Amino acid sequence: MIAAPAAPDFAVTLSAKPPPAWLGIKTDRLMVALTARPAARRQAVLRVDEVELVVALKSRAHEGRANDELLRLIAKAAGVPASSVRLAHGARGRHKMVEVMTAHPNELASKLRASISSLRT
Repeated sequence: MIAAPAAPDFAVTLSAKPPPAWLGIKTDRLMVALTARPAARRQAVLRVDEVELVVALKSRAHEGRANDELLRLIAKAAGVPASSVRLAHGARGRHKMVEVMTAHPNELASKLRASISSLRT
């Protein structure tokens, strides 16, 4: 008699919806691609869709002030300490890649998507 193959020891988790193109999920971090618009009248998420995240920042793009404001905004939206968030690419341009370090990237991705959607104008 031939025994049935054993079930694997891991569970595959499928989310109902794949992450948008602006949100990259890695094993130990999230990568958030966005476009920053400095020197706005108010801080807000201007557009969120499957392709792009556009954020308005009050600070001017001078001496890294807008970048600092952006990192604080992402940290607050993700509910993580500011020390877990860093600018991976785009320090001098409008198109940026922000890295959020986390032990649970899938859960943080869901939380960040919900939080950013609530910040939308």
